[in-house]
Amino acid sequence: AIVSWFFKRISHVPSALAAMVFAALWTLAELARGWLWTGFPWGAGGYAHVEGPLSVLPRWIGVYGTGFVAAWIAAWLVLLVGRARVQPGKLHLKPVLASLVALVLVWGGLWWARSESLQAPAGQPGLSVELLQGNIPQDEKFELGSGVIVALRWYAQQLHDSKAQLVVAPETAIPLLPQQLIPGYLEGIQQRYAQGSQAAMVGIPLGDEAQGYTNSVLGMSAATQAEPYRYDKHHLVPFGEFIPPFFKWFTEMMNIPLGDFNRGTV
Repeated sequence: AIVSWFFKRISHVPSALAAMVFAALWTLAELARGWLWTGFPWGAGGYAHVEGPLSVLPRWIGVYGTGFVAAWIAAWLVLLVGRARVQPGKLHLKPVLASLVALVLVWGGLWWARSESLQAPAGQPGLSVELLQGNIPQDEKFELGSGVIVALRWYAQQLHDSKAQLVVAPETAIPLLPQQLIPGYLEGIQQRYAQGSQAAMVGIPLGDEAQGYTNSVLGMSAATQAEPYRYDKHHLVPFGEFIPPFFKWFTEMMNIPLGDFNRGTV
């Protein structure tokens, strides 16, 4: 209803400009959703374009910029088609054709840029990356008798067998604190990447009851064999990673043992 009201209010504005205004408002709404009250930054529109012609954009303008371009193109097409149906006698053919040609050129240019970006420069082979995802049911992930055992075995095996130059495991891929692990488990993974040119990034909770806990990632390679690289997540998600006031009952109901992390430094 809001979108319909918006398009009616700007019926006198040229389609390309009106679409840009819509895309700007859409992007502001996504930014607000991702940051206000600590934010829920899931599912931004730009994430839908990891493939296709718009996939070339995130490296330059990020996920929100990509969402802006997608919203702009979509709104432009909707306005062109909608106005042609509602006001067929008032539209001039030349502006409509010019807009369609412009859209085709933009789309074609992005598609060409994508195909060019997928080709590694001559003599410079690309970095091979392997992303691990255990696909363990969320209601079993922190169960000691099922999900924890499956996660520890599966990620240890995958990290050991991987041939990629960079291996990345997700947040809390290892669902236990280091002091809760079998002796030698984490050290074994570190030793696996202590030699050669491979590197691994593994999600794991860190900390203790006295200092609090962090949702962290450890980076392991030959250059960090003395002490793994560590990053503590700063932008935490409410309910999943920290408990807002008066809502501790919620995380207890969701069975998230490590659901109240401290915020890492920027």
